[in-house]
Amino acid sequence: KNYLQEYRELIQWIKRMQATITSEQLPRDVPGCEALASRHDEYNLEMQGRKPHIDEFVRQGKLMIQSGHLLAPEIQEKVRQANFKEKCKFGKFR
Repeated sequence: KNYLQEYRELIQWIKRMQATITSEQLPRDVPGCEALASRHDEYNLEMQGRKPHIDEFVRQGKLMIQSGHLLAPEIQEKVRQANFKEKCKFGKFR
């Protein structure tokens, strides 16, 4: 698969996950809070399952940059963006 296509798919998945997490209504009672916490646990499991894929994406990008790939500057930016989204925004709930 093309590296830039993989990047687009990865970022789309991250954005979908962020939208899912942040679009939920905040509950007003204990059962609702428990249900929300349970859904967030499920989301967290899904995100943790994707982490190896993100790590591999970053690793491959760094290898292409080190090898002097023609698109190294663009690849470097994609690696930076994927790392930023995964580390700074990705796993944070409200």
